[in-house]
Amino acid sequence: MTPSGTVTQPTTFAFAAIQEGMNRAGVGDNGTVSIEPTTAGQLGQFERVVVTGAGAAPTVTNGMVDAWMWDQREGAWLTYGANGFAVAGDTTTVTSAGTAVALTASSATAASRLLLTGSSTTAVNSFTLAAGVTLNTYSLHITGNTSQPTNITLGTAADSTAKIVIGSGGIITGNNNATITPGLVFGPTGTAQAVFHVGGSTLTIGDNTNPTTSGQIQASNILKDGPGVLNLDSEQGTFSGAIALNGGSLTLNNRTASNSGASNAGGKGGTIYMNGYGTTLTLNAGSTAAGGSFNNSVYIAAGNPLVTINVNRIGSTSGQSQLGGNGGLPNTGNLTFGGSSGDQGQTLIIGQANSQTFRVNGTTDLGPTGECDLCHQYRHVPGGRYHRLGDLGQGRRQFPLSRGWNIERHCRHGGGNAVQYHHRWHCPCRRQSGGARLGYRQRKYHH
Repeated sequence: MTPSGTVTQPTTFAFAAIQEGMNRAGVGDNGTVSIEPTTAGQLGQFERVVVTGAGAAPTVTNGMVDAWMWDQREGAWLTYGANGFAVAGDTTTVTSAGTAVALTASSATAASRLLLTGSSTTAVNSFTLAAGVTLNTYSLHITGNTSQPTNITLGTAADSTAKIVIGSGGIITGNNNATITPGLVFGPTGTAQAVFHVGGSTLTIGDNTNPTTSGQIQASNILKDGPGVLNLDSEQGTFSGAIALNGGSLTLNNRTASNSGASNAGGKGGTIYMNGYGTTLTLNAGSTAAGGSFNNSVYIAAGNPLVTINVNRIGSTSGQSQLGGNGGLPNTGNLTFGGSSGDQGQTLIIGQANSQTFRVNGTTDLGPTGECDLCHQYRHVPGGRYHRLGDLGQGRRQFPLSRGWNIERHCRHGGGNAVQYHHRWHCPCRRQSGGARLGYRQRKYHH
């Protein structure tokens, strides 16, 4: 209740423009933004975010702005009007009460903001899409409860013809786990970027029993945002775009024969850009002793101080989770640090489980400047063909390593950067243009 004589004014934040930027020049390396209130329900009311630049106001299509903008606090799409950004509610709702609900071509339209929600707390809330059915919607929102998942599955498990076309390219999930096994087409013809906003949950794409036909993604590139996990559980043999990991976690499961071949779970040759602070990439492979590789490279965005790569196995026999190699695509398997000036630098943590090991088969580039730490939790990290070291304030430098040497961590010595190997550390002994000469030493150390 407002006391008599008191006038409550809205709080307004004004920006000249809000644009989807690129954290690094590269196809598909795009940003996402959450515009959210401190108090639920107040965005566009007493908490306003407005764009003041001439001609810079966000475009509203089918009642919402572009899908890379969302309200993470309320798990909602956004619209824009006289009071700035506001929540865009869903226009079409289909509910499962613990029994399978058949989705048809008439369940939504190309202009719909479709909500699929589950109400049962004791049974899986599921929706099915029959073979040959194409469901068009402008956006897709999946909610439910934390005790039961909300799943969208194929009516025929091995079918590859049932598809969901998402005009805006955007999917939001809530705090409940969800699975999607029909094909996903982002944009009317599959040429838009796929935007996954995953809440405090796991969104699984694909069915591991039908890894080459289920959950097939047609998109130019993928954006992953939100605190949850995007779990890619099928082979994406036709997707070749970049993946921008802006928040939360991304899990790739090697679903090749015996889970030990060169996998396209993360796409066919694209780079995974770890843009967000504290983001985690998990590589699950190695159900045989040979391990399994992924046809991807990894780029840790400039200025991002901390990321994690976890490695684990799907089956019962430990092996290696590898970037590139293993008979996969050429020019993949690279690990690049974008660099970060100052003492904080960049840290990559390698988390290992079930005795699985990690291998980089391409080039490891330690960046142009700043500190860079590679830390392991349990076991060694076999190195690739070359490792590049960026001295503080200097350009890149390259030196070869024997294949199979084990990177333990990155350290500083004598005013420069050093890479510390298994029981040894080593600084390049070369004078670079404008740089100081670094000493070369070799010694053992104790863990």
